[in-house]
Amino acid sequence: MINNTALTRRRSDNPHEESWHIYSGDVRIGTIGARAGVPVHADQWGWSIGFYPSYGGIWVMTV
Repeated sequence: MINNTALTRRRSDNPHEESWHIYSGDVRIGTIGARAGVPVHADQWGWSIGFYPSYGGIWVMTV
């Protein structure tokens, strides 16, 4: 089975943070955003991805 759903991004509507929400179809699956409080020589952007199955389990990965 091939999934042809493209990932899309939408800018967050929160004016206090610079971030993008990542979607697969209409399901939000992650966020890319500017990190606060990191040294200037460190990567200023971070991303997280999460999946919440309907049976109540939770899986989250942050890099």
